[in-house]
Amino acid sequence: MRRVMVLVAGLLLVVGLGVPGVALAGEGCPNEQLRAENSSLGLPDCRAFEMVTPADKNGAVVNPVDAPTVAADGSSVVGRSPEAFAGIENDEVGENQNDAFYRFSRSGSGWVTVPLNPYRGELASIGFGDSVWMPAEARSVARLRLRGAGGGVSEIGPMWPPADGQNQNREPGLVRGVAAEAVDGVVFSVSEPGFLWPFDSTISGRSLYEYTGTGNTTPGLVGVSGGAGSTVLVSQCGTQLGARDNAEGAGNAVSESGGTVFFTAVGADSNACGGVQPPANELFARIDGERTVAISEPSGADCPLCDTSAPADAVFQGASADGSRVFFTTGQPLLGADTSENLYEYNFDAPAGESKIVRVSAGDGSVSEPTAEVQSVAEISEDGSHVYFLARGVLTKSANSMGEHAQAGGENFYLYERDAQYPAGRTVFIAGCGDVGDGQSTPDGDFLVLTSTCHLTAGDVSTARQVFQYDAQTSSMARVSVGLEGYNDDGNVTGDDINDNLDAHIVTQQNNYAARGGALARSMSDDGAYVFFQSPVGLTPQALNDLQVAEDGRAPVYAQNVYEYHAGRVWLIDSDSSLASLELDPGVPVLIGVSASGGDVFFRTGDQLVPGDTDTDIDFYDARIDGGFPAPVMEAGCVGDACQGSASSPPAFGVPSSVAFSGGGNLAPLPVSGPVVVQAKALTAAQKLARALKVCLKDPKRKRGSCRAAAKRLYAHTSRAVKSDRRGK
Repeated sequence: MRRVMVLVAGLLLVVGLGVPGVALAGEGCPNEQLRAENSSLGLPDCRAFEMVTPADKNGAVVNPVDAPTVAADGSSVVGRSPEAFAGIENDEVGENQNDAFYRFSRSGSGWVTVPLNPYRGELASIGFGDSVWMPAEARSVARLRLRGAGGGVSEIGPMWPPADGQNQNREPGLVRGVAAEAVDGVVFSVSEPGFLWPFDSTISGRSLYEYTGTGNTTPGLVGVSGGAGSTVLVSQCGTQLGARDNAEGAGNAVSESGGTVFFTAVGADSNACGGVQPPANELFARIDGERTVAISEPSGADCPLCDTSAPADAVFQGASADGSRVFFTTGQPLLGADTSENLYEYNFDAPAGESKIVRVSAGDGSVSEPTAEVQSVAEISEDGSHVYFLARGVLTKSANSMGEHAQAGGENFYLYERDAQYPAGRTVFIAGCGDVGDGQSTPDGDFLVLTSTCHLTAGDVSTARQVFQYDAQTSSMARVSVGLEGYNDDGNVTGDDINDNLDAHIVTQQNNYAARGGALARSMSDDGAYVFFQSPVGLTPQALNDLQVAEDGRAPVYAQNVYEYHAGRVWLIDSDSSLASLELDPGVPVLIGVSASGGDVFFRTGDQLVPGDTDTDIDFYDARIDGGFPAPVMEAGCVGDACQGSASSPPAFGVPSSVAFSGGGNLAPLPVSGPVVVQAKALTAAQKLARALKVCLKDPKRKRGSCRAAAKRLYAHTSRAVKSDRRGK
């Protein structure tokens, strides 16, 4: 980001230039002084930068966790690092823990760091207190524990009988947890040839267990047909969370409360093990550990018109957060004569006397007896009212907002909506596009954000992946990753040699983390007003434009910009071309996630954006509405003999440091009077290049060549925004 430093009334203000409508000093933000101190005056919405990770990390690199770990209210985020810091040593991190995990929480005076790992070789699976569980940390562990948001640890129960020992090389598989301080439900599985509890008669494949509450000694079986404590399996050939073909489950396979667990009982058509099993892979729900409900082969009472005479495989596609609505696909013609793949909904809350099964892909009635041919489900809203899916069949004759119609055999993108406004359900054709990448909807489904290489809006001629937002209320599509007032060819990337590294990205929704209790991988606020994304393409005058910083094999790696889309326009949150960015794994995202309100947007950068950032390592930052913390007070300089310091004394070794480490706490406001220290003149591009080349001399000889080349790419320019030859004119 291009910034200019000016001295006003004894304060060093950092002002973003050339951005129409930017809230500058004196324009009414309640945190204006903090925005000035923290280089934030170029940010929209009265946002201010806050450094989330601590300044002292022992040189460690902090990466995001492959799970939704941003708290809904923006008060915390979880990260991982290959090195230990914040009061723990590397040898204190538990065995089978490749990384140290940390929770960064916002306090009244700054961000506080708390380690989450078990200590000194203890074997345990650790949760993050917001219902996020890491399956990698469940391997070869003896018991499950949950570390809550307040730091306390709850003992949940053993992974296998304690008498069987802790050192066997087992692979228990996935662990899914629900709740925060109180553990309402934990689901875990073991895989063949993993250990089975003595009461488990599974012959082959996975088996699924659950715990409720804390202090358990024995788990319960999930895939059973009887009441509480039952050991009568629906299938002795395998029980899997969510979908049969997705061992990690899918969205909300465990309901938010932990009371409902959706599982697939492996059928004889895919794995005939010689034991009890259904004829095909069938979907069930285990309710409160007391009863089991057949979903894909419903009872006559649940669906009087359903044809269950010819069972076929069913695939779990997702459920509402409360578990009341669940969606699945199957080629079995439960309702109607269509034998192609159809999408169905089972509604636990259906009015008395009505069928609990609805054929979602039946169409709107404008096409007689449509053949659905459902290909995939892109997104299900958290309340289950909106389902976005792809199908080859023509399910409606109505056109989309661009006047296009669904085509038989084409890749048709649809919305099915059934809520208070459309109690009978409606089907909407969105676009004829099968390339629907990462997508996520608002909890009510009214807005969907997605990435695609398809041209979904007028004026989109880009060959790189772009970000779009669909408004279900108006049935309209808007391109989000667009140039500010048409800047830089409106952000269009054209050419035949475009690679994936020029794509725009949103935060990936990790549907395999079956329950998350409030933490979602958001790129969009829950009301759809804010969308955040990252892109190497310059969409505003201050952004970096196709600036190559490294290579991933033969493919170039570009510096990323983090953007906000709000009220129909794009804002730059941050651009990072620091040397620390050269260490970034191309697969590690820069944008981490946002809070439910959109008031917090978390990202990682090597730039020093606040005075308290005293290292050149990569850090997590939050650009928070009405945020910011006072700059740390600098100690006064010494004069004469005072610079000599006091006489040396033997070192004192006291109690080890606390596991809690403040990244910015207990900070005093920057004084506005007294001597003013004028900041040194900004370095020129040539000076930056010389300094970067000097840093390269510290590298081993074999690495100096690539370091020098990277430094020249970064600083051997008079402008940070360089036009790419691949850009359309």
